[in-house]
Amino acid sequence: MKTDTEKYLNRPIGENEDELLDEIWNSLRAKECGEHILDRNYQDVKSRIRRRRNTRRMYWISSGVAAACVIVSLFLVFRPTALQEVTVYTQLGHMGISVCNEQVQLLVGDSAVSNLGGDAKINIDKHSNVALQSADGKKIMLQINNIEELDYDKISVAEEWNESKESELIMHTIHSYPAKFPAFIASKAFDYAKQEGVKIERTSDIFCGCGTVALEAKRRGYEFWGCDINPVATLIARTKSTIYDPETIKEYYCKILKNVGKKTFSREIYENANARLKYWYYETSYCDLYKLKQAIKEETPEGKYREAFECIFSSILKACSKWLTKSIKPQVDPEKKEIDVMQQFDKQVDKFIKAIMEMGVYKAKTTINCANFLEEKNLPKTDLIITSPPYVTSYEYADLHQLSSLWLGYTEDYRDLRKGSIGSIYNSDDFIVDVQKLNKTGKSVVMNLENVGMPKSKVKSVARYYSDMQDAIEKCYGMLSDTGMIFFVVGDTEYKGIKILNSKHLVETLFDKGFKDIKIGKRTISKRICIPYRDEQGKFTKDKSKRKVYHEEFIISGRLKK
Repeated sequence: MKTDTEKYLNRPIGENEDELLDEIWNSLRAKECGEHILDRNYQDVKSRIRRRRNTRRMYWISSGVAAACVIVSLFLVFRPTALQEVTVYTQLGHMGISVCNEQVQLLVGDSAVSNLGGDAKINIDKHSNVALQSADGKKIMLQINNIEELDYDKISVAEEWNESKESELIMHTIHSYPAKFPAFIASKAFDYAKQEGVKIERTSDIFCGCGTVALEAKRRGYEFWGCDINPVATLIARTKSTIYDPETIKEYYCKILKNVGKKTFSREIYENANARLKYWYYETSYCDLYKLKQAIKEETPEGKYREAFECIFSSILKACSKWLTKSIKPQVDPEKKEIDVMQQFDKQVDKFIKAIMEMGVYKAKTTINCANFLEEKNLPKTDLIITSPPYVTSYEYADLHQLSSLWLGYTEDYRDLRKGSIGSIYNSDDFIVDVQKLNKTGKSVVMNLENVGMPKSKVKSVARYYSDMQDAIEKCYGMLSDTGMIFFVVGDTEYKGIKILNSKHLVETLFDKGFKDIKIGKRTISKRICIPYRDEQGKFTKDKSKRKVYHEEFIISGRLKK
């Protein structure tokens, strides 16, 4: 909705009020609303303007100038601070439209749909779902008022969530992590929440992964609390969001190099190595990595600097192994040549120092726990939750991080880390119990998957995933401050033509748990929308017989408003 605020904002209603009202309405109608607002809504609002205008005219005719002066005088005597000039904008405000120098606000009932920039557009569809659009035509979010009628496939991609003018910090790239969302999404989520009126002091991520939200929160000066069940993920997250002295890093680095140079390696150590590690590494690479790991332990004290070097060590493990490069699945590349371990380590240390220098110093408190969110007891109050839950049937994160888990001693058998993960096929309780507690969407998806012959273990996995997500959202409700917001980035998947509707299930759960002002947007994950399939190696392909992957994901938000 667009108006010339400099021209109209403080202009009082007077003898030219007809002209003024018509001019404002025609401006709104012609320039911005157009076909987007239903004609009945237009006629209704226009009629209300006319009625209010006529009522006001009759009032002034029936009221004498002298009487008006007396009333105004008395009012000024007894309530001098309350008298305000009646303006056209006041009248429009009574009709659900509020315009000021910086924002346009659309009201639905007693609730504000959103506050936007003064050049924003409003689009109301036939199901009363309200779309918000920025001044340059970019769709932002869709207000959901009717979950039953909402067609998720027809939601337009919002470019606002697809692009960023800022390049990602080096610190975000110090360790690879599967399926992490871009840092700019977290940054824009902060801006969006502030625009919606959320006063942010503390933020949280209940599936914090490698700490993208944690780092962006620290940059903004927000206190952060997060957790993740994966110890490799929380190691990366803590490292990224901790402040280091680059000179101290250099000192420890030199000590580590000297220590490695002095070490010898016994053949017996390789023979007694973990069988899984022997599977992934040539003997020479294993030998060099073992010496490096021991040197880090011996030359760095327990605490943040040891964790920093363990994170750097972890970041080179896949490159130094037989793991197929760029594969999203654990797969050996028999043609992959050995890579110099210390050379890789040198490169990553140099990169880490550059990341520290780029970051600067931020003092906001950051807490990251290695824990299952559903089992966490002492949850802090928070103003904003930004999170991206795992995608059911998509990744087994324990498998993808098995090298780091084994090398760093988090487990003797990486498969143990699968247990407790949301939606893991190794974490399914009684299938019947899970289905009974699911909402309408969850039950429908689970039954459809069972009908098309999905293996029982995977059906249980989906059921447990939906059950866990419902419990997680309920816990989030208790975490949020009175006017807090929750913000999800989630995608749908598919099995044998059956859509696994993670987004729809999440929206329905938010409604069921009492969240208000639920909005949804859509973004593109990959620009390769013409080839939404992956082969056995995880590479994009046009072969329709291969596994279909979605190239879009949803941005979903909800308010608490207790």
